[in-house]
Amino acid sequence: MGLCASQARLLMLTARKSDLQFRMMQITNAKQMLAMQEEEIALKYSDALNNRQYTTMIDGKDTAIDGSNIYSALVTAGCTDYYINEAGLAKKFGLDPTKTTAIDVDDGNGGTTQKNVIDLSSLNSAQIYEAFEAGLITLTDEEGNVISAASYAGLKDEYYTDDDGAAEAEYTRDMAKIKRKETQLDLEAEQIETQHSAVSTEIESVQNLVKKESESSFKYFS
Repeated sequence: MGLCASQARLLMLTARKSDLQFRMMQITNAKQMLAMQEEEIALKYSDALNNRQYTTMIDGKDTAIDGSNIYSALVTAGCTDYYINEAGLAKKFGLDPTKTTAIDVDDGNGGTTQKNVIDLSSLNSAQIYEAFEAGLITLTDEEGNVISAASYAGLKDEYYTDDDGAAEAEYTRDMAKIKRKETQLDLEAEQIETQHSAVSTEIESVQNLVKKESESSFKYFS
């Protein structure tokens, strides 16, 4: 192999080595992105396992308070004074503020009258709990002072478990996808490392050859 041919070969190998290093950097970045996705999946799963609900005794049975029974359940729990932030609830949960339901309220004269309030029936008990925590549903005493729902004797704070099975299935499925991608990237990384090592070895060999050819050429002309 002549000097020019060796130098051309060296340039080609150097370019190939740079391409391999660039691809390895891309794989590293991809694995970092997968690690971030794993954290998000794990956090979502943890949130699903740790979300909570309020329950109260209805007809002698511990019953979860959800959007379908909240108005009657609060009264049953002894919460006759409460505030519903209808606009806030509509925005947070994507509800239609014009969709209402009629409830019986104290008319102040010992009787009851009907009042139209926002329909929360699409919300599950975990979302109702979230609404309490966000201050969109608040309990008050007769003087209008806010009472913490967690400290209210008529309400019981419990884990919401209805979504645990679906959350576990989703977590298992999503983590399996991540692991498959990680395995593919690891295999590609191993192949690139093997190729990188081979190219580095060949570069060293060609560099030695170029050096010898250069020394021989200079020796010939000296």
